Amino acid sequence: MSDYTPGSIEVSDRYAASAPGGFARRVQAREEFARWLAAHDAEVAAHALEAAASAAVTDDDGIPWDDDYDRATVSAWLAERADDLREGADQ
Repeated sequence: MSDYTPGSIEVSDRYAASAPGGFARRVQAREEFARWLAAHDAEVAAHALEAAASAAVTDDDGIPWDDDYDRATVSAWLAERADDLREGADQ
């Protein structure tokens, strides 16, 4: 078994190629896939933000954050959290 994961362009091409009909149908299938991917990405982003918001309420020890944290600190923490998600740390 391979660890290969196709990219979105390859998946879109394969989806379009599998659509019955001519060129116009394949164009339509690519547009359908693009809409599906955008909706999927939005849902993934929403889940990530919900997880970050939930986790931001407390520190790693479950202790509520105090007022010493400013927006820059929270922003940096959320950016780090996003990087962790991209790297698959929470999977």
